[in-house]
Amino acid sequence: MKPPLALQLLAVAATACIPRYTAKWPLRGPMIEIVNATAEELSVAARDGQGRTFPIAQLDPGERTCRPWPFVHERGELVTETRGGTVASPSFYPWAYHSWRWEVGGELEIVRVCGT
Repeated sequence: MKPPLALQLLAVAATACIPRYTAKWPLRGPMIEIVNATAEELSVAARDGQGRTFPIAQLDPGERTCRPWPFVHERGELVTETRGGTVASPSFYPWAYHSWRWEVGGELEIVRVCGT
């Protein structure tokens, strides 16, 4: 038995309203704003709780940039090499909040950044 015409039209209308594209990970993930307050060029990498490292930014002195968090693991940190050695952010839970700011050498802040 065929469903009534009104029910068929309702199903077609509902299907037309469903978005055809939804952002998927990592586009929906937390955003990290990295601020290079040093006087040297830095290469910043994200490290997850299992030790995997992924380069996410190359920053000139005084520059800032926004990047999505590249891992799904619940813990992570940001690391960079400076003339004085390795600088790492405190270990944090990136998925706990939508946006973070890290000034190299400082603490992580939970703030609205990157247009979030």
